[in-house]
Amino acid sequence: MVNRLSSEYENVVLITRSFLANKLKSVRWRGRVHIFSCSTLSEDDLLVLLAAIEWGSNAYVLSNDRFEVHFDRSNTTEQYYVREWMRRRILRFNRSDFSYDCLLEYGEFVQQLTTSTFFVPISEETSGIPLRSAFLVSKDSLNS
Repeated sequence: MVNRLSSEYENVVLITRSFLANKLKSVRWRGRVHIFSCSTLSEDDLLVLLAAIEWGSNAYVLSNDRFEVHFDRSNTTEQYYVREWMRRRILRFNRSDFSYDCLLEYGEFVQQLTTSTFFVPISEETSGIPLRSAFLVSKDSLNS
């Protein structure tokens, strides 16, 4: 997983607990990798989210955390925007097999491809990486 990350992304910043920092520093990385360790008393979730926001539109978060505490802290008018930002910027990590979600190569919204054909993406939340699929729907197939 580590080699895949460093080969797919030019810059990687790992924000981790201090007990993992030395182990991560011993890994041979390709590309530019920075390791930031925080104490067990810190709010590492907030550091991760702030870093992603500060680094802009090309920053993504790889995590098995769903950040539900932070979602719940936001008021109801903000929750939609927080959820949308998280959906677009957080790549899910699966601890059981060390796999992670890929960046989507398509928009996660219904798209009209032709006058009678639509692309309909489907995403099913799981405890790990979301299951994604899509349908091509034709108006002609709906009429029959």
